Amino acid sequence: MNIRVLSLKRIVVYAIPFILSMFALKLYELFRASISPLSNNYGLTGHLLESITNGALVKTIEDFSYEYFALWGLFLLPVIFLFVFGMFKRQDLWIKLISLVIAIKMSYDFLPKYINLFMGNTFQNFSFGIIILRIFNRSSPARIGTNDWENLQMTAMFGGVIILWALAYRLVKFFYQTITQSEVSTTEWVRYFGLVSVLGYFSFLMLHEFNFDRYSLTAVPFIILVLAPLTIPRFKIINIMAVSLTISLGIVSSLATHDQLSWNAAYWKGIRYNIDHLHIPLTKFPNDLDRVSIILDTKKMQVDSSTLDNEYTFSFDTSPDYIILAKFKYERFMPIRTDTVYILQKKQLKTID
Repeated sequence: MNIRVLSLKRIVVYAIPFILSMFALKLYELFRASISPLSNNYGLTGHLLESITNGALVKTIEDFSYEYFALWGLFLLPVIFLFVFGMFKRQDLWIKLISLVIAIKMSYDFLPKYINLFMGNTFQNFSFGIIILRIFNRSSPARIGTNDWENLQMTAMFGGVIILWALAYRLVKFFYQTITQSEVSTTEWVRYFGLVSVLGYFSFLMLHEFNFDRYSLTAVPFIILVLAPLTIPRFKIINIMAVSLTISLGIVSSLATHDQLSWNAAYWKGIRYNIDHLHIPLTKFPNDLDRVSIILDTKKMQVDSSTLDNEYTFSFDTSPDYIILAKFKYERFMPIRTDTVYILQKKQLKTID
């Protein structure tokens, strides 16, 4: 392998960005601690190391590892198509078979869990972003059919297995080239850089006990380095499928972002209307958790539920137990229709003497 001997000067040059980044991180932690206590969600080094001995690491792997791979598998489908096509070439056949067996073996226990995919609060059934409004009816906001949703989840799980195969393939090939002292091209070194970055970041995610789907985005460009073929396939059908999937994901993302901003705009109109006309204290809206800063415990990042009641609520739909105080319409594209955000008040029970 063509490996340059690292001189002291080169090591210093490589170390400077890391040292500056850690210094900036430490300054940020000191600044945040001076304002208010750091949230328990913030992973300090000590917390990460403790998760190895207290069982949190094993639990996180069991509960969340497959969900990260499923998200990567769904949103990287265009690149996955190109990778699978490249794996049909006869070179390194035994490495491909060994890595495929490793991927299937590692993912076998997680396959039955695909119905419960997609953690966190960013990607949900027919909606992007956290849903903080009450929902009485599961069909509001609109959701796709159960069978279609499960098919989407199964597709994501399949894509996740392919990504695991790609990582295993690059790793086995690296060990083979190391043992046989084969020459490693510059392009392959770039792939191995992506491999180390993905495995390192995934290890951090597993050590951190708080997991949300948006955390998966950081690894995406490095996974592309691992997946992307050296040359674009000549078969037009593969190229058409990859481009079509990319365009489809872009369209869905744009439409879903519009819907997310649209109902949030209607929700904030409701908040403004309440402030100007209804004068109901925000502490009386139990589902409006991220806005009630006056009762937010910044250390635990939780709301003291003892200060909340169910008398008033913002909601996507109505309930026989509530009366409508105000409603605010908004337009959505997935599906195309007009929906409503409601301000509701719980009906008072009358006592009979």
